[in-house]
Amino acid sequence: MAPSTTNLATPATRTAIQKLFDDATANSIAPGYQFVVFDRENTLVNGVSGYCDLPASAGAGGSPQDGAKMRPDHIHWIMSIGKLALSIVCLMALERGLTSNKMTIADLDNHEKLVEILPEFKLGSGSWVTKVIEGWDEGHDEQGRKIPKLREAKTPVTLRMLFTHTSGLGIIWDGPLNGQMVRFRIITRKKEGDLILLLVLSV
Repeated sequence: MAPSTTNLATPATRTAIQKLFDDATANSIAPGYQFVVFDRENTLVNGVSGYCDLPASAGAGGSPQDGAKMRPDHIHWIMSIGKLALSIVCLMALERGLTSNKMTIADLDNHEKLVEILPEFKLGSGSWVTKVIEGWDEGHDEQGRKIPKLREAKTPVTLRMLFTHTSGLGIIWDGPLNGQMVRFRIITRKKEGDLILLLVLSV
C-alpha cells in the first residue's frame, strides 16, 4: 500500500529518502541528485545528494569529491525531463475528459481533434509547423535574408506523434538546415515584432 502524504512528511521517512539518494551517489549510480516530493498544499521532501559539477579529473581516475556539492538552489538544464510529467498530465486530462473539445484517449490518433486545439497543425494552414525545409534558394529577399525552400508536409500530425517525437518537428542540432532555419526565424520574428511561438514548438 502506498504511504500517505502524512507519512511522507515524517522525519523518519525524510531520513529514509535522503539515505536512498545518498547511497546511490556513494555507489556511483549517479554523481548527484536533486529531489522533491509535494502535494497541493505542501512541499513534503526537498533534498539534494552528491555533486552538481564534476572536475575533469573525475573521468581520469580523479575523485568526484573534488567537484561542487549539490545545493537546493542549483539550476539545472533539464532538457527533456519534463516531457514525461507533461505527457502524464495530458493523458490524465484526456482520461477525465477535461479538454475543451472533449478529446479522449481514443483520439490519440485523431488529427481533426488535435487541430481543434492546435489549428496550426492543420495541413494547408500556412503555419510553419506544416512546412518541410529542403534547402535554401540562391537569392535573398529584399531584407538580405536567405530564402528557404519549403514544401507542404504530407502526413497529418496527431497527439500521439507529438508525445512520441514523430511529428516531424525538428531541433537545432538535427542538422545544419534546422540550425540555419532557427536563426532565420529569430531574425524574421524580431523584425516583425511577433512572439517566437514556432521556436518554442521546434526547439
